[in-house]
Amino acid sequence: QGTCLADNWHVVPRFLVAGASVERELTTLAMFTASFTARRAHAAVAQLAVIGVTTALGGIAEDNFSGRVSDVLSLVALPHVLTDTIHWIFGDTLAGRPLSGPADAAWLAVLTAVLAAGLLRRTTRRVRT
Repeated sequence: QGTCLADNWHVVPRFLVAGASVERELTTLAMFTASFTARRAHAAVAQLAVIGVTTALGGIAEDNFSGRVSDVLSLVALPHVLTDTIHWIFGDTLAGRPLSGPADAAWLAVLTAVLAAGLLRRTTRRVRT
């Protein structure tokens, strides 16, 4: 008899990668939105607003457009992209999703890099003044 961890060891690296992909994106977004205000409550509301608005915009794009335009605009829905990336990491097939898991993961990497660059630029600008 093995232990639960020994029997399911092949899943542990996937948990770590999935957690890191969600953590990187949401932490970078939180730090970026927090750089615009000194109040934590405003930053928290701003982050929730970004997530809510992007989800609505992505859903509208998927429902009202077709073809590649719909596929590209669906990347705006951050929670959907995060979920699709996690499904791809675990090897689940997603029927009816506009783009594949690797495309969603690549978009998350680009978005994280852009937010991190904006945060770095904003932080260095605020420190120098």
